[in-house]
Amino acid sequence: MTQGLRARILLFTTIAGTVAVSIIVAFVIVVGRTHDAGRQSNRAEAVVDRAQTVELLVSNLRAGSRGYVATGKLAQLQPYSDATRRLPAALDALESAAAYDARSGVLARQVTERIQRYQATWSDPLVRLAAEDLEAARRRLRGSGNLRQGDIVRALIHDLAEREERAAAAARTRADDAASAGLWVAIIAAIVAVLVAAVFGRYLIAAVVDPVRRIAGAVDRIGVGDFDTEVWEEGAGEVGQLARGLNQMRRSLVTYRDELEGHHAEVEAQRNDLERTFAELAREKAWVEALLAFVEGLVGESDVQGVSDFVLRRLAQVLGADAGVLYVVDGRRTEDGVGAPLVRRALLGLDPASIPRETPADHGPAGRALLERRPVTVAHGETGLEIRSLGGRARVSHELHLPLRLRDRVFGVVSVGRAADRPFTRDQIEHAHHLGEQAVVGLASAVEGAESTRLAAINETVLNATSFGLALFSPEDLLTVANPRMREIYSLLDVDLDAPPQERFAQIARVAVDRSAADHNSAVVLDDPSRAVELDLHHAESGRWFRAATQPVRDTHGGYLGRLVTIEETTAYREVQRLKDEFVATVTHELRTPLSSIVAAVELLADETGEQQPDQLHWTAMIRRNVDRLLRLVDDLLTVARAEAGQFEVARGAADLAEIAQDAVGSARASAEAKGVALELDADATPLYADAARLAQVCDNLLANAVKFTPAGGRIAVTVRTLGGTTAMLRVADSGIGIPLEDREQLFERFYRAPAATAGAVPGTGLGLTITKAIVDAHGGTVRVEDGIDGGTAFVVELPVAPPVE
Repeated sequence: MTQGLRARILLFTTIAGTVAVSIIVAFVIVVGRTHDAGRQSNRAEAVVDRAQTVELLVSNLRAGSRGYVATGKLAQLQPYSDATRRLPAALDALESAAAYDARSGVLARQVTERIQRYQATWSDPLVRLAAEDLEAARRRLRGSGNLRQGDIVRALIHDLAEREERAAAAARTRADDAASAGLWVAIIAAIVAVLVAAVFGRYLIAAVVDPVRRIAGAVDRIGVGDFDTEVWEEGAGEVGQLARGLNQMRRSLVTYRDELEGHHAEVEAQRNDLERTFAELAREKAWVEALLAFVEGLVGESDVQGVSDFVLRRLAQVLGADAGVLYVVDGRRTEDGVGAPLVRRALLGLDPASIPRETPADHGPAGRALLERRPVTVAHGETGLEIRSLGGRARVSHELHLPLRLRDRVFGVVSVGRAADRPFTRDQIEHAHHLGEQAVVGLASAVEGAESTRLAAINETVLNATSFGLALFSPEDLLTVANPRMREIYSLLDVDLDAPPQERFAQIARVAVDRSAADHNSAVVLDDPSRAVELDLHHAESGRWFRAATQPVRDTHGGYLGRLVTIEETTAYREVQRLKDEFVATVTHELRTPLSSIVAAVELLADETGEQQPDQLHWTAMIRRNVDRLLRLVDDLLTVARAEAGQFEVARGAADLAEIAQDAVGSARASAEAKGVALELDADATPLYADAARLAQVCDNLLANAVKFTPAGGRIAVTVRTLGGTTAMLRVADSGIGIPLEDREQLFERFYRAPAATAGAVPGTGLGLTITKAIVDAHGGTVRVEDGIDGGTAFVVELPVAPPVE
């Protein structure tokens, strides 16, 4: 019996040991496979994580370049610059993580090559093109190449990520299958052990019934998964060893079960982390796409109203707001928008009657947002937006006020509200702030575009309304703008506005009054664009006269912008001047003959009557004085007519300006003393070669004016000097009523009389200063007006001592 029990127990132990070893081997295999699957899953997840990082950088690269092209602002290149800096390291990390698998390594290298090709052939050239020609970059951006390149990159990244995700999922599946298989192996092995024990138990009841019963019960409980069962380790020989072996096997199973559950929990935790990471990336991707769509939508709007409506509508959509209003600063009232009122431009979900069309910029939470330059939120009792509800108007529960500022310039403010009691989160406020930064760029562009359009319309209206022709040529001498009047005149003169400069100047020279001067001026302008010239033109077929002028145009920094050409028709002016000259010549001729007859008659009367009575002498003298006055007036008119006709001549000879001035002072002293005016002379010998009679006329005219306009008690100072040995100077200064600056330029025009002379009823014809200037000009000198004594007037004449060399 003992021998049979030993043999049978040995057989049972062998069978039970085989089952236990099978279970252990199965669990070892399961644990190994689970460990391998976890390691492979970790590698796959690392590849996916780096692939997601690369995809995000590619999105930033694309968004930064497109944002820069769309707005033209360097601040938009920040995502692009950051992605360019980080992308090489991210691509190296991706290839390193994917190197564990040959196919994954190939895909990773393809992703790297495609991204580098995309960056070298599309994004980098696009940014460089935008820096040189923004409009060309935008046209290229609107093409399909950008999307096709980006889609290929994203497809490669997605292929790699999906392959790694499938690899991770397959690894997890293998681990789960291995765990299930191990459990089934354990169950089957336990069942086999029970059956073996039951078969052999018939033979061993007498010897080992109680130990085997306990062991059998323990095995049953272990077989159904109760690993907490502890077998009494009693029994003789192999029975005790069997109990101990069973307990050891149970503890091993518990250990392996705990390890398997730990690995499973770790895999679950990693999966949860990966899901959270994917969710975060999805949210970030959605935000980037929303921002990109917002920027693209702004680019599609050109006017202020369109931009305002789009910004308010899209901002409310992103924030989940029910109502909103957007105000734009009335920039026409201030240069930088500060202090200007806010004008309503867009409305959403609000009754227009409840929102004012104009509000102060420092009013309420919106004004606080502008003042503090940050988003401002208010809730409940502090809100001001009212929406319509079933019970009438109701205020929103929460408001967000977003300032629209660009550096120091204020463009407006946007306010949105929620009816539900859901405050705006920090992420929403931050996103709204970023959208506001993009919105203000679009709004600024629209405002500046509208202002440019308005100014362009004003400029066009002014140009079209001008009575003279005007054309602007670029630095390359290409026509930039020309008003209709200029085109009409050029058409009449048969000049081509679009012709090269040399040809255009030659066409103008054909109708120039002075052809040689026209050729000279053309050469001057072509050689030095900074020169300004004038030219008289005459169209013989129509008999019309023109005055052409050209001068350079510069910016505020002195940079050369081009050349401005103006042409003014002077036909009417020349006709008036011709009629004036004819009238003066006719009048002077017609007056001189009867006046000469009157003088002869007076002299004849005096000779024939012998000794005249006092009354006769009085009337004869009066007739002679008035005739002499009329003769002087006729002489003045003739002098002016000859000067304007270019026929005025002077008879030069040796003279002394000091002696001429002394004689003139002596002649004027009687009238000055009679009026109570002091007359002083300070003259040094000033020899010169000039017409002494004409210079005496200059002195007489200036002194006569000084006496007439200096009240009693005043003073007149006459100074004669030689300046530098080459110029003779005559200065006649008085303490009279003075001449305002705005009237001085017209003093030398014929028949012009200053308002003070007219108001004071001071006699005169307005020809004295005209004759004075004609005489001075004929001598090659100059005459100017300065401040005199105690607010009076001073006339300064400067003459060359020697005549010009012919």
